[in-house]
Amino acid sequence: MKKNIIIYIFLILFISSCTLIDKKLCRNFYTTDECFRASSVATSSDRQLSSEKALLIAKKEIALEVDTYILSKFSHQTFLADPEFENKLTVARKTILNDITIICSLTTHNRRKNIYKTRMSIEMSKSSIDETVSKNLKATDIN
Repeated sequence: MKKNIIIYIFLILFISSCTLIDKKLCRNFYTTDECFRASSVATSSDRQLSSEKALLIAKKEIALEVDTYILSKFSHQTFLADPEFENKLTVARKTILNDITIICSLTTHNRRKNIYKTRMSIEMSKSSIDETVSKNLKATDIN
């Protein structure tokens, strides 16, 4: 009887720890001084769609941070509302969002509900953002 209780306790702890680990995966990635990071969770009945939704949500989060960073760092270069400058920044933003690295991706399948759940974390280097924006602004100034 004592062995059974110990086995049940061990099983309960093991099962609960697995669900806790699953909830923590791809969540411990935060923006630092060197790079921006974003995490997301998405569900779908299709595995590929679940991954694409998670990536889209994470890109949306990181795009807001990057946009704020670019405007705070480079908007001082013009004092007037310059449409050409705004166009340069818009092109730079679009180029930058293509340079995202997936640092964590985990897809699980709930067979009972037939749903895929994807957890994803992405990152983007601040130095590459600075280089891309500076290069884009200088390239259009030469022409």
